[in-house]
Amino acid sequence: MTSTKPDEIRSEIEATRAQLGQDLDVLSDRLRPHKVAGRTAQGVKTKVAGAGTAGRTKATSLAMVGRDRARENPRIAGSAAGGAAALGVLTAVVARRRHRRGHN
Repeated sequence: MTSTKPDEIRSEIEATRAQLGQDLDVLSDRLRPHKVAGRTAQGVKTKVAGAGTAGRTKATSLAMVGRDRARENPRIAGSAAGGAAALGVLTAVVARRRHRRGHN
């Protein structure tokens, strides 16, 4: 509840100013360029690491299937190699697009 006495009003104003000052200090600390850049860089590293791991796992799986089938039928070897190459290109394109979105 707000007071109508001048001394109490002044006291409330001073308390509000102090709280606002603390809030501004916290916000300015969060918005310092080197801290924002650090958080952004860490987020990008995490995303790229996750995308790389998933791509390597899929590529390894495809390579194993391709190797087994190549032993059975040489024509399938070409198809498997083409599929693995296409997956590698697709993974690189997706990673590049994600990287660009993170910086714009």
